[in-house]
Amino acid sequence: MGIINPNHIDEVLGQFRGRQFTTADFKSLFQSLYPDDWAILVNRYGDGGRGGGQYYSANCYLGHRLKDRERKGMISLVEFVSAPPLWGNDVIANWEY
Repeated sequence: MGIINPNHIDEVLGQFRGRQFTTADFKSLFQSLYPDDWAILVNRYGDGGRGGGQYYSANCYLGHRLKDRERKGMISLVEFVSAPPLWGNDVIANWEY
């Protein structure tokens, strides 16, 4: 098991079945459903976002877990779209489950 329960990633992912979502959408729902896991990630990697002072962050951790699911054929990367303000990058992945 990773630093958080991987089943929590899949449980949040299940909320997006049949629709598109961005990594930011996933992060928001993950934070809401698993605040203790989010706190573990932030304590280890930092919150992230523009001005956060870190290259790798809790946001990156979740994005990489989504990329893992894409490699397994569970979700598809649709495109990159404009990121929300202060995200830390100008674009963000838009996924489909």
